[in-house]
This record gives sequence, C-alpha cells and structure tokens, in this order.
Amino acid sequence: MQQLPRFVVRAAALTVLVLAIAAVPAGAEIVFERSGDIWAMGDDGSNQHKLVDQQSVPGMDLLRQPGIDPGDTALAFVGETLGDCEINCEGIYTLDGGVLRRISGAPHGCAGTNFSCSSSDTHPIVAPDGEVLFEYFNVTGGNSVSKLVRQSMFGGPQTELTPPCNTSNSGGEVQRPTINPANPAQIAFANCIVGGNRAIHVANRDGTGAVARLVDDQPFQDVAFTTGGFLLTNESGGGPGIWVADLSVNPAVSEQMLAEPSGIVFHSPREISGGRVAFVAEDNVWTIPDSCDVATCTYPANATQLTTGGAQNLTWTSQTVAPVSAGAGGPGGGAVVPFVPPPPPPPPVDVTLPVFQGALGLGSATFQAAGRGASIARAAVGTMVRYRLSEAATVTFTIERQLAGRKVGRRCVAQTRANRRRPACPRFVPAGSFVHAGKAGANSFKFSGRVAGRKLAPARYRLVAVAVDAARNRSVAIRVSFRIVLR
Repeated sequence: MQQLPRFVVRAAALTVLVLAIAAVPAGAEIVFERSGDIWAMGDDGSNQHKLVDQQSVPGMDLLRQPGIDPGDTALAFVGETLGDCEINCEGIYTLDGGVLRRISGAPHGCAGTNFSCSSSDTHPIVAPDGEVLFEYFNVTGGNSVSKLVRQSMFGGPQTELTPPCNTSNSGGEVQRPTINPANPAQIAFANCIVGGNRAIHVANRDGTGAVARLVDDQPFQDVAFTTGGFLLTNESGGGPGIWVADLSVNPAVSEQMLAEPSGIVFHSPREISGGRVAFVAEDNVWTIPDSCDVATCTYPANATQLTTGGAQNLTWTSQTVAPVSAGAGGPGGGAVVPFVPPPPPPPPVDVTLPVFQGALGLGSATFQAAGRGASIARAAVGTMVRYRLSEAATVTFTIERQLAGRKVGRRCVAQTRANRRRPACPRFVPAGSFVHAGKAGANSFKFSGRVAGRKLAPARYRLVAVAVDAARNRSVAIRVSFRIVLR
C-alpha cells in the first residue's frame, strides 16, 4: 500500500490493537450470497441453508449483497433483474421474522433513452432501529452521482444524505455504508475523494459531522465496524489485503492483518465470534484469528475454509435469521410484500412575497367617472392604471374617499364637539374594491371611476393596491391619490 501523509501507521501503537469480540453466541450466523441466492450458516460453517432464493422474489435473477446489524435478525439485500429491463430492475429487500418486503426500486435503464440512464440501489445494511442505509448510484448521459439513502425497513419515504465531497463525475463515490454496532448513530463509508485521494469517512447517521479518518491513493474495497469500535477494510493497490484501524485517534492508526497473494482478491471482511475475522476469497468463506498480522499469518496457510464454492459478499450476526415464511415458492415459500414507491416529496414552500416594482401610476390623477359599466372597462372617461409585479398575483384595489378629520393621538378620526379644536388631518374611508389578475412584469388597465356598481361622487380619493400570490403571500400596500370631477 502506498502510504500518504494522512494515512499514518504506527506499528508500536498497534501491538495492543486487538478486536474486542465476546464469547461465541449460540445462534451466531454468517449470512452470505451464493450462486444468486441468500444463504446462512453457523459461523463455524455448520448448517448451511438458504434464507431466500430467486423463486421467493418474482422477477429477480440475482439476490446479493446481504447486510445486517451484528446483534439483530433483520436482514437487507439487493434483488436484480438481468437482461432487457427498463424499470424497477433492481431494488432493496428486507427479511424480518420470515416476512419479505421490497422497499425500493431503482431502474437499470430509463425508458425511451436507449439505456443512456442507469441507476442502482446497493450495499444495504439494517440499523437496530429498523432503518436501512444503502448506496444509490446514477448515471445519466455520461453524468454520474453517488449518494447515501436512509429508509425504513418497512418502506416509505427516502432521505438522501449529502456527501462531504463531490461525487459527481469526479471518479469518487459514496460506497459501502456501514453502521457502528457500538454506536448506531455513527456510520462509515468509503471512497469519497479528498484532495485527489480516496477516503473512509466516519459521520453521524444523518450524514452530518463527516470526518475523513483514512486517506489513500487507491480505492477502498470494503469497510465495516467491529464491536470494539475499530474498522476493518481491505484495499487494492500497493498493499492489498485485510486491514484493521484504530478510530480512537485521528488520523486512524492502521495495520495490515493479512496480505492478498497475487491474483487473489479478499473482500467482505467482518468481525465474527470466537476471536475471528471472516472474509471471502476465491468464492469461499474463510476465517482467520483476529490476532493475525502480516508477519504471523499468510493465506491460505493460517485461514480456515468454511464453504465449498459460489460464495460472495458476507455479513455476520450474533442472532439466528428466520428464512422466508412458509407459503408458495422459495426455500420456505412466502409471498413478497409488494414494493410501493415512496410518494414524491412535497413541493417547496413558497415564502417569497410579491413585490410592486416601482410606484402605482395613473394616466391622469383627475378624471370623470363613467356613468355605467364595471370598475375595469373600456370607458370613454376614467384613467389608465399601471403597475409592475415581481411575480403573478391577484391584486386587490381598494378605493378610499378622503374626508376631513381631526388628529387624536396617532389617529385621524371624524370631527366631534369634543375634538373640534384638534389639528385637522385627512382621513380615508373605504368606498369599495375590485380585483385585477396581475402577471409578472408590466400591467395596465382602464379604471372607469366606478366601484361596487356605483359611480364615484366628485371628491378626493386614493387607490390602495395589495398583491397576493398563489401561496397566499401578501405584498406591502402601495397607494396613489386621484380626484373625481364632474367634467
């Protein structure tokens, strides 16, 4: 492995780095992919049996990438349709208590685009609270993007997490999400690009607080927490193999446990019971002691083989996972709870107020009122009203008649014997209103001088305009004065 300045290795400190693994649980199982089905076995290799096969999942040709919390029985995996398929060709399934559910659907290709669009939901893992975390990858017209998604194991809305790096067309991806069994609020994921290199990030489960803990110039192939809070990963490039990292320091301190021989690839390293680490190599599940390092252990001399062919992508739990419940088809039969796509997110709330851009304008501020017709009409008399709006809105125009008044405090009120010696002021009394459908930009109409079916009497008035948009956002009022005359 080519080490970079951030990828610090302190061998002396790692002499005490041992995986914290409890005694062998009675029901502990390794769950793995074999020949397109999902299998389970005791973590000593005993009782190998199918949990779910392709007959249990109609329309799916491959079942792969099982993921489970190390202390739970709820399992997630990927179902995939091969060949010519345009929609819902791949999706995330969950298996809990024998009940099989489909919770997501990602098309390999997009109808009508000659398969220039593809997407996939991959590498799911179930948290203790029943939330599934998985990787979403999409390529459309040569543009790619990778994200992490959270969703309940029972389906429903999906929440996308914002990655701490740019994964669009940069060669980087948000891959292999994993949940810390000792702290389920913490996750890790691999291969975001940081400074031109690949990184393993540790973050909160909502995607916040992401910190790059391991950085290297080669992609990380897998990542998984251990119950002791350490991190297992295998890496390609200059130091391929299985590595263990201490996350109590930052940057993390790492040490290679087992080196890959030439031409052989290790993947899916997972902590299991009995002081061991399980992994996949040459289509088989193997284990090594957790005390291994490259000086004391080699493959296959110090590894124990548990399966005989066809194995890929493993996960481990201290519990026993129930196969699909009895019914029609599959290893135990059972019908799939159908996938119901999550509802689209609600549209963003419009909180922007409409704005009058400039003053309310009149063609003439002194004019005659029409003898008949509506407030807005092509009358021989009246005046043109002009205004500009920032967005389409319904504008209510209120006519207020100016009357004499007396100022009492901050108000202008009608004159009485008690206030007749107070300062004079103009007061305005509503005389009626009408509406106009305003569009974004310039607006104009002919005001006839009539309101509420009546001709305005000769007097001084003001026109008050208020705009309300489709989201019921209300503008600031604007006003202009005018005068009605007899001729």
